[in-house]
Amino acid sequence: MPLFEDDPDLIRRQERQVREQAERARVMRQQIEAVQGVGNSPDSSVEVVVDSGGTLLGIGIEGVSNEVCEAIIAAYAAARRDAGEQVISASQAAFGENYAGIERMRSLYGVPDPDEPEEPEDEAPHLWTHARRP
Repeated sequence: MPLFEDDPDLIRRQERQVREQAERARVMRQQIEAVQGVGNSPDSSVEVVVDSGGTLLGIGIEGVSNEVCEAIIAAYAAARRDAGEQVISASQAAFGENYAGIERMRSLYGVPDPDEPEEPEDEAPHLWTHARRP
């Protein structure tokens, strides 16, 4: 029994199947990246928006200024990054500086890569905030 298949038609079918699966995966990823969940408190005075991973994208609180909502989001982002840096540090201590999962962790926790330049403030993604009116 040969190690590799000799049937060119079978090989072409398998290549086509792999390409089709890769395209479906690409489309699925785009759809998942676009997902946003919206939740409201029982009395509807608070509304939050999260991405597909549960990361806070925006908040609106009835009777509270946009500045307070933005401060909450900024504090959340800072705490998320801090937790991520600790997780990354522990992972690198256990598995080495070049552990394959580090980039995924950076993405998950919003921790920038220290080897890449920081994104200027005016180009940072805008987070959704608003004061909810009664």
